[in-house]
Amino acid sequence: MMSNKNHDDLEHLIARMYQLYNRADDQGVYDILKRIRELTPEFQPEPKIILVERIITQPWNNQALKLCQEAEKAIQEKRFIRGLNQSQKALQISPFFSMAYLRIGLSYLLQKDLENAFLNLQKALALDRKYSEAFYNLSRVHALRENKTEMLDYLEKAIVWSEKWQDYASKSLNDEHFRVYWKELNQIHDRFPIEPNLRKLYKYLQDHWFYEAFCLGKELFLIETDQLAVIEVMISSTKGIIRDLNEHEENVSIYNDQPLSFWKNKAIELENDRKILIDSGKKSDVFSRFSAKPARNPEKLFIVSNELAEEILNGNNK
Repeated sequence: MMSNKNHDDLEHLIARMYQLYNRADDQGVYDILKRIRELTPEFQPEPKIILVERIITQPWNNQALKLCQEAEKAIQEKRFIRGLNQSQKALQISPFFSMAYLRIGLSYLLQKDLENAFLNLQKALALDRKYSEAFYNLSRVHALRENKTEMLDYLEKAIVWSEKWQDYASKSLNDEHFRVYWKELNQIHDRFPIEPNLRKLYKYLQDHWFYEAFCLGKELFLIETDQLAVIEVMISSTKGIIRDLNEHEENVSIYNDQPLSFWKNKAIELENDRKILIDSGKKSDVFSRFSAKPARNPEKLFIVSNELAEEILNGNNK
């Protein structure tokens, strides 16, 4: 029988293992699993621990990747059955290949089979905790289900974990899956008398015209009643300028020849101004999309449930 101390140590190790798993620290997970077995040789792990162990010890191979590439091409050609078949063949070769589950989920999503799309995209995330494409497509599922809170949550995670070229923030604005939501948002905007100015401001931000958005924001801040909405855009614009100058120092001429240090100080100043507005009771009448991206907090990503882990394990034992 396990002592109370060993039980507490085991619980601590398991909690730590899930933290490392969410950080994609596979070596750290492997080391903890080894310690668990040394501490408690008779330990019978729950399904999600078994799944974690399988994920880090059974990587995908090139043949499975080729099948997933064939599936992607088939999906682009709207040959969804072939997309499903090629993805399932990839899983037969590499049972814990997140890309295969993503392709299956996308095939179902584009056929409006939301239940199967949701399940398989969740499986993709269970296997790859920072899979931006899985987050994005789950956001599309929630959009079609009219779950706005979940839609935005997954969309913001897709943006946070994406590569620059994926540009999910802009992509979502032209994605038919989100059309109803953005249309409703624009209808809300249209009811506000300040909308024309703010619409122009948001358009600059969406098109990545960061300096233009910043300059217009300075003007509008003096005349608009919704100062909080304006300052949110100015903060986002400043952060966009900082990102650009970090990567392309030569672009300083685009930003009135103001160096990176100027914009970093400006960002701090604007954050303080926003805090003052909020502390004074100011509220924004409009929704400022993606003005503050969520922090890359691994604890808030995706921890697979026992039920989902069991389904993945059982599916791959067939």
